[in-house]
Amino acid sequence: MTGRGKSAIDKCQQKLVSVYAKGVKEGMIKGLLNQTRMSIRRIAKACSTSPNKVVAVKYNTKRTDHKIKVGKRSAFQRAITRRRELAKKLAKTITRLGHRRVPAYPSASSIALVLLDDYDIHVSARVVHSDLVASGMQCYVRPRRPFYASDERVIAARLRFCSSPRWQNPQIVKRIIFSDEHTVTTNDKGSHFMYCEAAGDALPRDTKNPFNTCRLMIWAAVGFNYKSALVFVVPTKNRETGRTELLTANKYKLRCLSPIIKYLVPTKANGEINFVKRKIFMQDGAACHTALVVKNYLRNKQVDFIDDWPATSPDLNPIETVWGLLDEQLSKFAPCERNDTEQFKKNVLAAWAAIPRKSINALVMGFTSSVERVLKNRGEHRTRN
Repeated sequence: MTGRGKSAIDKCQQKLVSVYAKGVKEGMIKGLLNQTRMSIRRIAKACSTSPNKVVAVKYNTKRTDHKIKVGKRSAFQRAITRRRELAKKLAKTITRLGHRRVPAYPSASSIALVLLDDYDIHVSARVVHSDLVASGMQCYVRPRRPFYASDERVIAARLRFCSSPRWQNPQIVKRIIFSDEHTVTTNDKGSHFMYCEAAGDALPRDTKNPFNTCRLMIWAAVGFNYKSALVFVVPTKNRETGRTELLTANKYKLRCLSPIIKYLVPTKANGEINFVKRKIFMQDGAACHTALVVKNYLRNKQVDFIDDWPATSPDLNPIETVWGLLDEQLSKFAPCERNDTEQFKKNVLAAWAAIPRKSINALVMGFTSSVERVLKNRGEHRTRN
């Protein structure tokens, strides 16, 4: 017999020996698992193998002769399932504080305390967290939103306004001109995110009290394919009361409304009003907007304006998002000194001009989605998820 034949026979013998040894070892592990209550590590040590091997044999073996152990294990699993269901139920519990909706048990420690007091289940906060993760839940940071002390009348007004079929018609939405005031500052309101290798490498955003920065109050109006010129609101002193006033009804009428009247109420070549192209003017419920002088002025000019805009509803006004775009564009300029108002005005005008009309059109046409969101939330203020 040649050397090659001998080596082949040796390999076959070695393979048979290894298979036999493997079978013997697995048999020893199965016997110890079924007949003793030794731990995984002790069985691995007794069989001269690794704990992972014992675990693999354990879960690949169908036990039919150890019914007592199976019963104890299933009862333990049922207890874990019940505990996870209770933890998930408590985590989903929401309570009301007036109009505000808050989680009743926001933390794992509070859920563990309720499980101990009400259900006599002794678990730590870490175990509760693991149970919630196993149930498909995660711990998220609650989003922030502006505080609105909404009462039932405000919610009813929001629902009544959004229930109008006019605001579901895209052709009507294209005719709406949204307006509002805004205060711009030199604070850094750029992107909240940046890529870096470590959290400590992220550059901080410079912010301070707005009253300690160079700040200006502005007014503007936007619509589909329309962006008005910015109006800088200069504070004036009332001679009678001696108080400083920013925007009065007369100032609002002369400085803000007069320049856009021709756009709101277009006329034909013969001087008649073109009612087909007439716009719908939107303004919120500020005192200078709802003054009798302003309403009479709009009616005399035959302006179609929204007179039932609900209170505390900036989530419906697309210009609020436009102001966010303006602040983001303004953060690209070097901050001005507190007294350098002229340079700051130039920066604001440049930032306003940099906002593309395409973005404004998309926000204006999203008004219908905002209306649908209010109806879906039954008039309440909620964040976008």
